[in-house]
This record gives sequence, C-alpha cells and structure tokens, in this order.
Amino acid sequence: MYRGLALPEKKPRKEEWTENERYSVAIMYAVATLGLRQLMALPRGMVKVLGIGEAWVLRRFEQGQRLINEAMRFSRSENLIPVLASQNATDFLPRTDEEDMTGLFAWKLMLHLESTEQVQAALRILGMTDENPRDWDKRFAEYANGLGLVRDPEGRIGELQVEVLPHSLMDVFSSTPK
Repeated sequence: MYRGLALPEKKPRKEEWTENERYSVAIMYAVATLGLRQLMALPRGMVKVLGIGEAWVLRRFEQGQRLINEAMRFSRSENLIPVLASQNATDFLPRTDEEDMTGLFAWKLMLHLESTEQVQAALRILGMTDENPRDWDKRFAEYANGLGLVRDPEGRIGELQVEVLPHSLMDVFSSTPK
C-alpha cells in the first residue's frame, strides 16, 4: 500500500520533512481518514476492520494522532477493530509529550525482533516488565513466519502462530521483493 510514498525518516521532526514526504504523509492520512469514515458509516452491528500499516507516521503529527485516538476510542461502540502495525515495537512507546496509548490495545502481537531495544519495548507493551530482555533477545530473533507472542484482552500471554488463509493471499500481503 505504501510503495511509492516517500515516508519520512523516524528521527527528524515534522518541520524537517521534505515536500515529497509531506505529500506522502498527507496521502496516507487522507486514505486512513476516508477508510475510518467509510467504516463508521456502516451499520454498528457489522464487524469492521481498519488496518493502518506504518502507523508511526500518523503519530508524528497532531491530526494523525487524533485520527488514531478516534479509531481506538470509538472501536467498541462502532464494532470496529483497528489494526495498527509497525515493524518496530518502540514506535508505540510514548514520547515525553504523549500519553501512553498501548493500554488502549485489546490484542498485542509481537513477532520477529532483533535488537535489545525492540525486545525491551515489546516486553513493556506486553506488560512483562519483570522479565529480563536479554533472556528474550534470542527467542524474538528466532521467531519467523508468523510466530511470536500475543497478549489477549484478558491479559493472558502466550505464543502465537499467524497463518494467512487462503494461502493465495500471501502474494497480496507479502512485502518481500521478488
């Protein structure tokens, strides 16, 4: 979905984004907003899913964060399942000027991670703060092909295997260059 968009680097402030990056972020924001509006217009009895990949981009500016907050806060009353995805667990940790939104996530999935920093963030988001990240570094690095940890809405934590069915959808969801 984001191929062709020039997403900004994670470090620079939004004031440092290039014109091309600003347009790309605006397109991403517009698509996510239109998607949310369309889904909220559907009957409340219908289960709806809003998927936002690279959700960290929207968290970088006020309107994008407001859109994510709206999706999270109205999810129950609208029968909406927001899926916010990112490659890095640290993308969802609050910065000094933000509230911690990870408590709003009903389900938390953590797949393959390679750095200690990412593992520490994943354990924090999962509520496993008493765990030693060094013990988990190897385990997260070995997770592959949809294997990882999950925390359900009841607070139970276990291993998870994600499998895309039908298998023909793997071509659609794959981000691996051919």
